[in-house]
Amino acid sequence: MAVTVERANLIVRKEASQRRFPGSLERTRKLRNFAEDDHLVRLAFATEDDARILLTEFESQGFRDDELALVSAADPYVAPVWLEVGLVEGTLCCWLRDEEPGAIAR
Repeated sequence: MAVTVERANLIVRKEASQRRFPGSLERTRKLRNFAEDDHLVRLAFATEDDARILLTEFESQGFRDDELALVSAADPYVAPVWLEVGLVEGTLCCWLRDEEPGAIAR
């Protein structure tokens, strides 16, 4: 599956999130800016500055560069090597590299 790329997005490997913050996915699933597929969690923000605040917080909790990324709709193809970015069903999305994008996670 793939998650949509909106204005500014913090993309986190789901496994890393569950390992570092047990139970956190259950709480964050209620947020309107939340999306997930089998491998990734996406938190969307109106601005990159807002996304960077959470990115910095996650980094302070020990997340590594291969576990989280900031992906912007303004420059979507500037993404880490572990992510693939492209169109799925005509919608800008990202998914874990070496996995099929499949359907968009809703």
